[in-house]
Amino acid sequence: MERVIGYTESFFLSAMQFISECAAKRKEILDAAKDTADDTELPDIEALVEDALFFGWDEDGLCFNLTDNYDSDRPFVCTVIDYGEGIILDAA
Repeated sequence: MERVIGYTESFFLSAMQFISECAAKRKEILDAAKDTADDTELPDIEALVEDALFFGWDEDGLCFNLTDNYDSDRPFVCTVIDYGEGIILDAA
């Protein structure tokens, strides 16, 4: 049986803020002519969920080291609630 994966509204809002910050950081880098790679793919909700599931979580349910490849100013961190039949991702 496949486990159900979901996320809370607070996870969604935190993820959207992180994605917005990544876009602003990319614009800052491009505007300063530090790089010309304007086709760098920004994360989306699905990428953040996949990263959380791939990297796993610690004994407190926290996921770290997510989205290191986006050169953001802060990491995206979330909490995982594993209830047996499924997993719910929440903001940290």
